[in-house]
Amino acid sequence: MSRHSIRADKDGYHVDLGWDSGLQTFFAQVWGPVKPEEEHEPVLWVGTSPQEIKSIPELETALAEYVRLSAQIRVQLYEDEQANPAPTYLQRALWAVMTPAAPPAPVLIQAAMVRAREREEGG
Repeated sequence: MSRHSIRADKDGYHVDLGWDSGLQTFFAQVWGPVKPEEEHEPVLWVGTSPQEIKSIPELETALAEYVRLSAQIRVQLYEDEQANPAPTYLQRALWAVMTPAAPPAPVLIQAAMVRAREREEGG
């Protein structure tokens, strides 16, 4: 997983963004100005589901109201995606829990646990 912080085009805002290899998605959180009387929550949070944002142009579209990504950050995001491996079998099994259209989660999780146990036992 990568994470970068950049200033947004809107005054007082900043953006945390990157590549989540576990979910195989780009993600971003847009933070507004801090007000002492309020809890500090992101004003926008995308890329929280498996494969939600599959490309840098999709990420740029989601962030268009707040920031225009520089060429440098686009290159860095591309390199982050390329450098992080595909999800493991266990990560894919966990997707099944989070994604209704996936195969039944208990079956995948049980299979992942058996494989992990076999590796630990050296088999």
